Amino acid sequence: MARVIINDSGEQELFTDANPGVVELAAGAAVIGTVTLGAGTAAIGTVDANLQVGDVDASTANPVPTSGCLDLIEVTLSLSTDAYASGDVLATACKFPDTFSVIVTHFGPSDYGYDNPDGWWYNNDGSDTAEIQARVGGTPAAVPNNYRARNAVEAIAHNYTGGHLYLFHDDADTRIPIVHSQRIGAAILPEGLGNYTEDYTDALDDPRWTHGYPTDGSDLVETEPIWVPTVWSQTAWIVPASGTVCVIGYIVTKRFEIWLGTTTRGGVGGGLDEVATVVYDTTIDTYTVTPLTGACDVYVWQADGKTGTAVGIVVETEIIVT
Repeated sequence: MARVIINDSGEQELFTDANPGVVELAAGAAVIGTVTLGAGTAAIGTVDANLQVGDVDASTANPVPTSGCLDLIEVTLSLSTDAYASGDVLATACKFPDTFSVIVTHFGPSDYGYDNPDGWWYNNDGSDTAEIQARVGGTPAAVPNNYRARNAVEAIAHNYTGGHLYLFHDDADTRIPIVHSQRIGAAILPEGLGNYTEDYTDALDDPRWTHGYPTDGSDLVETEPIWVPTVWSQTAWIVPASGTVCVIGYIVTKRFEIWLGTTTRGGVGGGLDEVATVVYDTTIDTYTVTPLTGACDVYVWQADGKTGTAVGIVVETEIIVT
């Protein structure tokens, strides 16, 4: 399996001598890529020139510009130590679930402001409020569906049912409070999946997972011995042939793709403020869509080439792909 390291902080700080574990991991990889997802200059939906991996920006919810581009490579790891990019990493678990065998997030915002008081717009230390509002398109009161379409808490337990998710956080983090990671763990726990690790630190711990970068003298490099072995041992997985997913904007899996707010594959013009639950069965080509944010268009693409659409649905609707 090719292993692609996704460095989505936009600063490439993961590939330095100060981060020996990741350097060693990269040295043994069949494919090495630095792909900016959301926090750097590619946060406008552009495609990385090296590997053609599309931008997955959880805050602005830009869809992948070339649908299916992730099929070109086998991605093992989605990793971040940056604030906004860590939110993007959680979004990859919801939007590209079986692409990633291991997902590692350090102090990631799991909800940009859908929940009050636990959404990031409400509980950040004030330094990110204006930026969140600008990225998402307004306040939670003004555009609640925009925030719901960026809420990993609602979707992750339904979508990331394989692989392994690591959540690192410190209880003294005021920029992104620890509740963001705790809510992800709490959402997955009732599903009995066992495919996640919560690792939280407080004043009694040394080292601590203090908000920062692995190259700025913080203890974050010490998380590597925890998650790096899993990258090497974890096998690829695929979503079940039938089940239920929560689509926040769109979802791309090895079996199917579902795009909301559009009737074309690739999501152009959609995916910004739409959420739906979908009960699917690829063995009989059915997708039962229940819109959660009002009327929406739906496009479904199945791996065998069958497709289906629905326009302006407001209630539970069955789509049969042909």
